[in-house]
Amino acid sequence: MRIKLFCEGKTEQGLRVLLNKAVAVSGCSIQIKTYKGIGALLRGLDRRIAFELLSGAQVVFCLVDYYHYPFQDSRKNQRLEQRLAAIKSDVIQQIDKSRRPKVRCHVVVHEIEAWILADEQALAQKLKIKNLAKWEQPETINDVNHPAKVLQKLFRARSPLKRSYDKYNDGVDLLQKIDWQEVYAKCPAFKQLVDDLRSCCRQ
Repeated sequence: MRIKLFCEGKTEQGLRVLLNKAVAVSGCSIQIKTYKGIGALLRGLDRRIAFELLSGAQVVFCLVDYYHYPFQDSRKNQRLEQRLAAIKSDVIQQIDKSRRPKVRCHVVVHEIEAWILADEQALAQKLKIKNLAKWEQPETINDVNHPAKVLQKLFRARSPLKRSYDKYNDGVDLLQKIDWQEVYAKCPAFKQLVDDLRSCCRQ
């Protein structure tokens, strides 16, 4: 089984290692393509999906962040579950009906850094510190004080050189090092993605 995974940001390059460990289905190939933001991912999405399917991919996954997704104002007062469903619907509506059965859309709540916060031991090792507080439900860190902002404050306060968090260099490195089981246990959106990937791989 060959699966193509479209991701909206360069940080998600770190998912190659994380998802290979988490999915771990023999004979399944998960290839990741990253873009420079949600706008770049959505532009020409149907055409690029058609190309991947013609090139041998059996399924195409789209992974988008909830944070900064271009919502209609009318959606902003809905419950989170409704907004997540609206994002998935919006992505799928951009794809030709003939291709939709081979496309999956998953939404990261609220952004990829929430998954990094799930493994405080890996983060503590990165920062060279001890006694780092746990985030038992990192996906509840919302878009008011979003996960990347939490990491930014943490790096500036506790990293050896009090430096800023770098979404690409630090984010990719941490995604490659975190324990997928910690993320799977604490982050429902990650669990849903992994379970769906496993299901497709076993078909």
